[in-house]
Amino acid sequence: MLSNNQKFNRYLKVEYQPAQAWYKKSDSRKWIERNIPTLNELLEKNYCKLQQGVYCIQFNDIPVYVGEGVKASDRLLVHAHNLYREPLVYFGVEEEEINSGKVKIQVRILKEKLSDDELRKENELSCIKQLKPLLQKNDGTDICIPRRDRRKVIEKEIFNHLIETNKGGKHINLGADQKES
Repeated sequence: MLSNNQKFNRYLKVEYQPAQAWYKKSDSRKWIERNIPTLNELLEKNYCKLQQGVYCIQFNDIPVYVGEGVKASDRLLVHAHNLYREPLVYFGVEEEEINSGKVKIQVRILKEKLSDDELRKENELSCIKQLKPLLQKNDGTDICIPRRDRRKVIEKEIFNHLIETNKGGKHINLGADQKES
């Protein structure tokens, strides 16, 4: 089992540093502009200066992940990089679904200026409880569901939602115990 220090060092080497290097390339910034315009807006407006906060990643207006960070903009770049390089592994979506616009990715800043670590974590957990993001367990922690289950959840909740939304050109929200009339 890795110590927290080892986990952090692994994160820096495997996730953080490659994402920061990736973002420096103009093709990467164009990919973000095309596929995650809300993140592009935040980066263009120098959101990175705001730093500490809680954020949400959404697919087609449905929350899929809530996170927090001391440097939230850097965390969002890591997520963007993962969506670019291995979207199926990390988020349960295919590259083609992103590039075709079938999956519209948005980011939202939920809470800002939370420099206190405990308060930021508390706010993150509160937002997870409220929003019930698809890729998190929603068990009072910030833990994600296993990678092997992510595609099934995305297919069920995002793509079935798209089918129901597109019937007759209007939004139809079918709960577990509701039937279409």
